[in-house]
Amino acid sequence: MTTRLQYHFVASDEDNDVLTVGLADSQFDTKEYLWFQRYLDPDEDDGVYIERDGQQYGTCGGIEKLVLSRDKIELYLSETTAEILDTEQEVEISFSATDEQFENFRAELKRVFEGDSTFEIR
Repeated sequence: MTTRLQYHFVASDEDNDVLTVGLADSQFDTKEYLWFQRYLDPDEDDGVYIERDGQQYGTCGGIEKLVLSRDKIELYLSETTAEILDTEQEVEISFSATDEQFENFRAELKRVFEGDSTFEIR
């Protein structure tokens, strides 16, 4: 089975040497979100952190593959990570973004997964 998620807002932020790239149901009064984070300092980096809708649904690692296309992400997770995020191992994420927002989202997501062979752009 596949978990299907839909978001209407994408954004990225860099703060205190942490890069966060995320998707949300809305820009303000966010109730549902999914984000990816990575420390930019190599001494603190322990891989990609993923969180969905709250810290209790967050973990580092367990992303087996992420395939990004213009309006969709195909996400493949380890069994443990899927359990933590309360999803299936296969997650299909639809999102809306202007061309400019998408280009920024793509570039920043690529930075989060830099050096990681699990990231693919189609």
